[in-house]
Amino acid sequence: MGNESSKTSNLNAPLLSLQSDICNNNMDHSSSTSALEWPEEVAKRVKLIVPTKYDPYQDPENPSLCYIRFDKEKKKFIVASDFDTTTTQTILDVVDPEDIINIKVEIELLTGAPTSRGQEEHIVRNDGEEGEQHRATNEPPVDTLGDTYGRAILSIFAYPKRNLSEESILNSCGMKRKPEEPFRELSEGTTPEEAVKSQQLGHRHKHHRHFRVAPSEDMTDLSTLVQAMRRIVSPVDSTSLDERRLLIIINPVSGKKTAVDVYEKTVAPMLEEASVSYDFFITSYARHAEERMHQQPTNGELRDISDYSGIVSIGGDGVVHEILQGIHSRPDAKEILKNLKIGMVGAGTSNGLSATLAHASDEKFSPMDSAFMIAKGKTSAIDLSLYETTNKSYLSFLTFSWAYIADIDIESEAIRFMGFLRFDLWGALRVVTLRKYRAKFSYLPPTEDRSTGVTLPPLNQPLPTDEGWVYCEDDFVVFWASQVTHAGEQMHHSPPSKIDDGVFNIFIVRGNVSRFRLALIALTMAHGGQVDMPCVEFIQCTAYRLEPITMGSFNDLDGEVVEPGPIQAAVIPGAIQAFCNP
Repeated sequence: MGNESSKTSNLNAPLLSLQSDICNNNMDHSSSTSALEWPEEVAKRVKLIVPTKYDPYQDPENPSLCYIRFDKEKKKFIVASDFDTTTTQTILDVVDPEDIINIKVEIELLTGAPTSRGQEEHIVRNDGEEGEQHRATNEPPVDTLGDTYGRAILSIFAYPKRNLSEESILNSCGMKRKPEEPFRELSEGTTPEEAVKSQQLGHRHKHHRHFRVAPSEDMTDLSTLVQAMRRIVSPVDSTSLDERRLLIIINPVSGKKTAVDVYEKTVAPMLEEASVSYDFFITSYARHAEERMHQQPTNGELRDISDYSGIVSIGGDGVVHEILQGIHSRPDAKEILKNLKIGMVGAGTSNGLSATLAHASDEKFSPMDSAFMIAKGKTSAIDLSLYETTNKSYLSFLTFSWAYIADIDIESEAIRFMGFLRFDLWGALRVVTLRKYRAKFSYLPPTEDRSTGVTLPPLNQPLPTDEGWVYCEDDFVVFWASQVTHAGEQMHHSPPSKIDDGVFNIFIVRGNVSRFRLALIALTMAHGGQVDMPCVEFIQCTAYRLEPITMGSFNDLDGEVVEPGPIQAAVIPGAIQAFCNP
């Protein structure tokens, strides 16, 4: 049986949520941060206590203050010292709204009442970061209950790409701290080494900010500030949390069997930081995810997928294949695809969809980067396709292969324990024992209008002769139809592809290729270097039909074996929204 549980983001004591769901994660790409009104005077009135990491010599009785402003030209939040003048400004920190998944105002409960003596005691926040606590007296702490008071904490949950130390972050902002001059601005800028390093973008990493809000009798300004930051981070109309609920499908045996660990250590914490509600479901056997997509009874233990705003898989591409086939079997499949968002955190062997979405979004490939895109909530339409064999139809999101690639993918299952290396070893074997397959191949070249799909006649009926179809019969060594750029995290096999271009890009190598040439092609496929090589063709089409004459190879759809024999497919343009940010 599958294990499904519900999780709703919340804050444990001593933090009580004062304003959750600050950052709405559904994005409207038509909005522009430069056009938003920033309440400058209000922002200056909201005083924040400078964290001690920026002012190590802070006086507890008279702490330094700062405030947040927004640079419309650079589209960045700037944390500036409160004693700025019109001629100078000390920048303490810079935060890119694109890196933020949520902003919250919380109340931190402390024991005792604040006094002017301000003796400090460190406490640990619920996110593991240290805070400061002021005790009422100089007496040592006791185990008895005492009076409590609260203070507001402005928390910014961010995952930047620049993996630099705090000192380097300050340097990249044009300011370098010295112990004796903690807020002195540099006039000479940064060193060449620091300038180069500041431009190096890597994987996303956790770099949250927590600011104590200076005491105030009126919270109106703070609320206005947070709402303004919210509009910049996520410039859309407000949507309630009830409308943002994800179903997380976890395959614990995918790849190196790390999916559960990825969920617990990366995905779940980030979704909770982003105030995203979710349920999770752990698969127990093959096609379990497909069964979960079937309609659920109203009074059953499981929610129907129509109750969710998105589905996220943690595993390999096979989990996504099962999810789509389960949706495809439903009578309301078209409505489900219209309203549902899909995401993938790669924890399998190949992880083609996850790698493709990361590539399209200019992100690195890792569970952290994929989880960030999901928590951020931006989506883009991606193409699917409808495949038909003699007796069945399938929804596809990735690739179809036949001949050389299919033989490698399916036959190498015998050495699956070797991970991605299995493809290299079996590919070398298939170069030595070269196979050629003959087939009839028909395709429909794209027109200017790619917004609507093509309706194909049944496989047992001939294709139209007056609609521009191209026909050929030949020997094939490679036949690989793609809607994605990556068939795996280490396989950038189809550089011409885009996630929403409305076409297949079919990578073909015909039977006249030599073993030496095929070996060179195979060696360059990982980074797309085969595109301009001799014997390599890329054919664009909106629909095609393949009718094998030489039998023996597999019909390999999205990494899964489907019914052998003739097969045809048509693109479904922009069929579903995926968590990515092209």
